[in-house]
Amino acid sequence: MKINMETKFDIGQEVFVIRENTYHIKNESKCSICEGIGKIVYRGQELRCPECSGKGTLLHGVDTASKFSIDSQGAINGIRIQYATENCPYIKYKINKKFLSEDELFATQEEAEARCRELNKEVTNAD
Repeated sequence: MKINMETKFDIGQEVFVIRENTYHIKNESKCSICEGIGKIVYRGQELRCPECSGKGTLLHGVDTASKFSIDSQGAINGIRIQYATENCPYIKYKINKKFLSEDELFATQEEAEARCRELNKEVTNAD
């Protein structure tokens, strides 16, 4: 049985890699007991604020934000194909010592930038 596979990219082809970067944003406020100083005066003694443990701020949670951007550029130096069924080939491209899927790779910088804009718009609209 002979199998012919069409790939989106070829070995040696220069491509652009996009990546999702995740950021953690702290939701903090100034401590209302010590007014952000981290210390209080009690019976003439300067003590660490019991509300904020001397930090001056109170943490109310952490939000996670994502942004897609171009991560790198390089030449494809390997292709890995796993063939589960006729309708389900699994193709990965080796670039910069990693195997990446087609949806992370783009032939031009313009295509990669356009996809990042689309993905970033989706992330913003999901909030």
